[in-house]
Amino acid sequence: MRPACVSFATATPADRVIDWFFTRARGDRLAFDHGEDQGRHLLTGALGRRRFVVHAAPRPGGGADATLLSSD
Repeated sequence: MRPACVSFATATPADRVIDWFFTRARGDRLAFDHGEDQGRHLLTGALGRRRFVVHAAPRPGGGADATLLSSD
């Protein structure tokens, strides 16, 4: 497996960041799970050996900090 990681900041709210990744995961027929705690979101998914995790949290003043981890 080759792991990959990217972190980014965006003006988009955390829930919309997760919605974007959720839409892509659903389109790829991945099994997924979503959780939210105090505005922080976690989306996980898998298809066979492929895995991903997306974490998005609100930024002070608006937007979100997000991290995507994946492996294939």
